[in-house]
Amino acid sequence: FGGSSASENAYYINGFPVTNALTQLGGSELPFGAIDQAQVLTGGFGAEFGRSVGGVVNVVTKSGTNNWEAGVQVSVVPQALRSKANNQYFPVTGDPANANTDGALRLVNSDNTSTETKLGAYLSGPLIENKLLMFVAVEQTKTDRGLVAGTTESTTNAINGWADETARTTRFLGKLDWNLTNDHRLEWTSIGDQISNIEKICST
Repeated sequence: FGGSSASENAYYINGFPVTNALTQLGGSELPFGAIDQAQVLTGGFGAEFGRSVGGVVNVVTKSGTNNWEAGVQVSVVPQALRSKANNQYFPVTGDPANANTDGALRLVNSDNTSTETKLGAYLSGPLIENKLLMFVAVEQTKTDRGLVAGTTESTTNAINGWADETARTTRFLGKLDWNLTNDHRLEWTSIGDQISNIEKICST
């Protein structure tokens, strides 16, 4: 934001900073169905949004109500609807020492494939009407990729190397709101953002 580096920006979820307290880097993402409001502040924000000389992303999550609600989301981004990636070539330097590589193919990307599938669901309602309300949401994104494994100089190069990769990202949010009185509320929120990668390299 405004030319600031990543460590000079701040990210909040329900008023709580979710960046690393020491380096001010990193953050957490939420299931899309759990987001109620999102603010992007680039200047003039109050002291409650400190730790930033750049900008602030402030997210407020949904809360349970006295009505039971549920929802499911499914989205697919298939390889068939993607354009082909551009191949990478060595730069043309004009240096005689680079005569063998100037303008030569470095990495084949045009054969790469990628399909993304996202599943999400949420449930909210009253555990005790008007007193204890709940909201839970979960989302998993699965990305299946096929790509050339390495450069033309590597041991698994464009001629004999291929990688099949599956990446899964699981996010969840659980929230309880306890209305102690008409003027006081106790809130408990738990979030998770986990990434796992499975890669298999096949030589042909």
